[in-house]
Amino acid sequence: MTETLKESNAEEKIKKPDVELKLHWGTFCKSITQELDTSETSLIGVLPGLKVAAQVEPGLAEKTIFLPIPLWLHVNFICKNRKSEPSQADLEFSLSINGQVHKQMVPIVIGQAEAPAVLNIRVNTPTGIPLRRGSQVLKASFSYRGEQLGDINLPITADIVAVQPGGKP
Repeated sequence: MTETLKESNAEEKIKKPDVELKLHWGTFCKSITQELDTSETSLIGVLPGLKVAAQVEPGLAEKTIFLPIPLWLHVNFICKNRKSEPSQADLEFSLSINGQVHKQMVPIVIGQAEAPAVLNIRVNTPTGIPLRRGSQVLKASFSYRGEQLGDINLPITADIVAVQPGGKP
């Protein structure tokens, strides 16, 4: 009986992944700077929400429009690394808003033992962020090896106004 328990515990240890990740916190901001000598990160213009105004030609005010909005995402992960040296993992990162989803793989460096890991991601979709008049939420999601790690949301209010040629609403 004792040998069976030992074998079972050994199997559990073998099945545990070398790297475990948990999303700790994250935020959207306007810009990020990083000191070259200390690697200290500064978040500029942290955004609990965003208000956007746009003028469009008649007929487009009720449709989805694509706006280039410069955004950064700063994300902190808690990591456990069972390897003896630092590792790199690829996270699946997706942005979704108004039915549009943009996915990409993002590399993250994981130190030894248990430590935080930080990602700074420039939110850059090929066509801009799809917005509609009114309130919506931009959602950043992270997963690792098929496991959902968490989401970071940015509420956006868009004031989209139709303007006649000559600039009059």
